[in-house]
Amino acid sequence: MAAAAVLFSLVSGTLMALARLSRIPFFHYPAVFYIDVIRGIPVFLTIIFTFFGLGRLRIETTVAWSVTIAGAPATCPGFAELKVHADAPHLLQNDGGSSAS
Repeated sequence: MAAAAVLFSLVSGTLMALARLSRIPFFHYPAVFYIDVIRGIPVFLTIIFTFFGLGRLRIETTVAWSVTIAGAPATCPGFAELKVHADAPHLLQNDGGSSAS
């Protein structure tokens, strides 16, 4: 299960990174929104919400599957950010030329 979650996160994270780097607003802005929102939500909260939320929908699941289901989308933005910064390191640079002299 963990290998499937990591594989899903890696593939979807790479696609999110490509969408974030895209100059097409239709792909860029939803990817930025998804990455910013999901990275702001703690993974534990996502796991708890998935476990109890699926139960409310009468979908019986184990804790292991809840962690897998919640963990994959939660780690996707992390992979996307790693991929974006590896492919475009200039996004990390800022105006460092100003000094206090």
